[in-house]
Order: sequence, then structure tokens, then C-alpha cells
Amino acid sequence: MQQSTRATIYVLSLLLSISATSQVGIGTTTPEAALDVKSSDKGILFPRVELSSYTDVSTIVDPRGGSLPPGTFVFNIGASGLAPTGYYLWDGNNWINIKGIRQGDLKYSVQTQDHNGWYLVNGRALNTLPATAQIAASQLGLTSTLPNAADSYLKGKTSTETLASIVGSNSRTLTTANIPSFSANGTTEYDGGHTHPNTTTANNERHGHTWQEKGTTDWFYGKDGSLSVPVFTSSSTRSSGASGSHSHNFNTNPSSHNHTATATYSGAASSFNTKPNSLAVNIFIFLGE
Repeated sequence: MQQSTRATIYVLSLLLSISATSQVGIGTTTPEAALDVKSSDKGILFPRVELSSYTDVSTIVDPRGGSLPPGTFVFNIGASGLAPTGYYLWDGNNWINIKGIRQGDLKYSVQTQDHNGWYLVNGRALNTLPATAQIAASQLGLTSTLPNAADSYLKGKTSTETLASIVGSNSRTLTTANIPSFSANGTTEYDGGHTHPNTTTANNERHGHTWQEKGTTDWFYGKDGSLSVPVFTSSSTRSSGASGSHSHNFNTNPSSHNHTATATYSGAASSFNTKPNSLAVNIFIFLGE
């Protein structure tokens, strides 16, 4: 009876001490915080739970009822859907992994193999992945295969593109529609040699021929056919056959006029590479361990 009384007095004294100081010491009689745990060979084991998602509000509940208070801290063992395993903090809306990693996160790396829940995005079939990774991939909306990120860059999707799909191209081919309007100007020499065709309007146009004989210059007019009309001082008859060889000179006065030139080029319409210099690395997606 006396021993029981002493035990009761001790417990009451301890409770009064805790109440008076508002501090609890484990492994120490002089706590320096609201809860002060000291040990040289033991750790603290936090509640181990199986969270089903980042918004799971049924696995851990407030014993007083109502919403779970922000700041609740647990260790998720990763057996019910939420990965990776590790410590999670409730922020009032979501469970936050203190590592800052979430399923579906992507990273660049020079590593070449899957590691610690990170899987190489190389187009492989989902059924070749571990069961937990398959579940995570399905929750992210991936079907059949992982994307193949080889020779691709990350970009924000448009409203018409499918998430995690490969879009675009690394090469382009120019068309006429891609070329802006422009003018090609050129200049020719003023006296550049060229010809102008001339056609007379009738076959009996009169013209003159010079006939030289014994120092005397006689003129006669010609037309198509024989010519036998004496002119000026000569009394002799001169004639020219219909097919007689002779020449005519045609002169025009210089005047402004235009020349039209057309330049054409037959190209091969080959595409050209648009990729900049890059550092080649691998892309991994986090699907949990």
C-alpha cells in the first residue's frame, strides 16, 4: 500500500512538472523544446501508413473529427498506390513528399539504366515494368508503352496535342509560301547589242540603189521585179533581176524601251536540319520504387 502511494505521488509529480514547463524530455531531464528526444543508439519511428494518393484523406484522420490538420507527418510505405516511399507532410490539400519528387516527374541524366523509381523513357512496353510502376503509369494516363524520348526535346503541349506524345519534326522543307516577296532588279548596258525584227507593210515599197559607172553616178528606183527606168543624167537602161543579191540597211532612232528577263532555278527541295548543338543525355520518368 505504501509502495503504491509512492508511485502515485511520483506520477502526479511528473505530470505537474510537464504541465508547469510545457516541455517533454525523452532521454533527458532538461528538455530544450516542447519535445526533446535524445539518444545515442536509437531513432524515432514515425507512424507508417499506406497512402493511396496525394489527396488521400481517409487513411489518416483527425481523432477529434473534421479535417486533418496541416503539418501532419507520416512515413508512407508505398504499398497502396502512392509512390515513392518516404516521409510525407500534409499541407491541407495534398500529401507532399519531402524529397520533392512526384509520380510523372521527368529529369535529364547521364545515367543509362533505371534507378530508384526512375525509368528510362525509351518506348518500351508498360508490361515489362514492375507492377507498382505499371500502376503509376496507368494513373498518369500512359497506355501500352512509355514515350520514346530519343532525339526529342521537352515542350509545353498545345490544346490539340496529346500529353506524352511525340510531336513536331527536326527538319524542314521550304516552299514558295515560306519565302517573302522580293524584287530582283538588273541593268543592261545602254548600247548592249541586240536586234529588233522589222517587217514592211507591202512588197512594192520604193527605195534607191546607187549605180556607179565611169565616174558617173546614176540613180534608179527599184521595186519587186525588173527595173528599167532611167533617171537623172544617164540615158542608158539599167535593170535588176527579181532575185538579184543586194542588202538593205534598217536604222531606228534610239528611244526608251523595256526588256523582260526571266530567271529560273530548278532546286531539289531537300529538307534541312533545324536541330541546334546539344548535350546528349537520357530522359527518365519517375514511376515510384
